[in-house]
Amino acid sequence: MGLIEKTSHMDYWNVSHGALRKTTTEDDPMAEKREYTTRDGEKKVIYEIVKKGVSGYIDKVEITDGKFGKQFLVYVKDVDEFCIQMPWDSSEAMSICEKLRGVDIAKEVEILPYHFVPKGSTKVKRGVNLIQGDTKIKNYYVVFDADGKVVEYKHGLPNAEGNQTMETEDWKILFAQQRKFFRDEVVYKFPFIDVDETPEPEKKEKKEDKDDLPF
Repeated sequence: MGLIEKTSHMDYWNVSHGALRKTTTEDDPMAEKREYTTRDGEKKVIYEIVKKGVSGYIDKVEITDGKFGKQFLVYVKDVDEFCIQMPWDSSEAMSICEKLRGVDIAKEVEILPYHFVPKGSTKVKRGVNLIQGDTKIKNYYVVFDADGKVVEYKHGLPNAEGNQTMETEDWKILFAQQRKFFRDEVVYKFPFIDVDETPEPEKKEKKEDKDDLPF
């Protein structure tokens, strides 16, 4: 007789190319084949289960050190438990952090990655939509106009407003500052429940009445 190791029931998914993806085998009936080229120019083939998104209650968020650098993990609970993971320095991770403070954690939320090239542009736009009911959660830190241009920055988010001489290295520094801001103000403070940390007054011990003393 011996102890049986507890197994994890967490279902892990990656965010990539506008979808949730999980690596599987070629013979899996749900597998989709995807060909890609590595940074070194090597062509590879991978088989994945691909889903548009997931809905449930956001239970926890955290940053961990992974094999390929820091990872941002979002834990979602419903009937099952899911963990959505993505690089911490990715557009998808920042997109979620921009909106998390607008989420009512007592209600279900749809988590829907996106990846597309806007009309009239040549750059891919990546991120994650968070939807509750019929409402798409807005960016908590940046206000945009109808054309998608920035109108205002809020709640202390580091930004380049008024700086007309930003070079590549300056942008890298700014993005690093924003990631640190999101780490401290979003990830570490989730689920944003204000707690009164004022210590309770020290209770004085009740003195026994002399008449009750046993001697």
